[in-house]
Amino acid sequence: MKSYSRSLVIMEGMLILILTINGCDKQGVEQKVNKQIRLLKHDYYKVRNFAAGALGQIGPEAKEATPALIQALKDEGRDVRYHAAEALDQIGPDAKDAVPALVEGLKDENINVRRYAAGALGQIGSNAKEAVSALVQALKDNNDVVRRYEETWLYSRSIR
Repeated sequence: MKSYSRSLVIMEGMLILILTINGCDKQGVEQKVNKQIRLLKHDYYKVRNFAAGALGQIGPEAKEATPALIQALKDEGRDVRYHAAEALDQIGPDAKDAVPALVEGLKDENINVRRYAAGALGQIGSNAKEAVSALVQALKDNNDVVRRYEETWLYSRSIR
């Protein structure tokens, strides 16, 4: 891909993200979510990255994107995986189908993926009970921030 066309793709992705976040376009939420789901399959990783980030900005109303975000957790681009985990964190309890993929995300090489996978499991709450043993194992993570997310999740479940 030529540098010029790559720059256009990046600019287009940024514009889509801005429009999605600010709601400047006249589309309904469902149309916005569907557009981002399609963009998660784009050839260029930065577009996939922007799409995952936009779904996170939409939040719980993007729950229909959960299957696509589960696939994005397996993306070769670490930023795509990180933003997919972050989007699932923002979707919250309605992302319960992502629990097995988020458990795998706790083992990702990227600390941001691990951190947001733990955060997403926390947001999913009681629907993520199967993740407890993986979170206990992940308490051995060598990153303090990741461990804090995991500790917070486990502690919040112990007092309910």
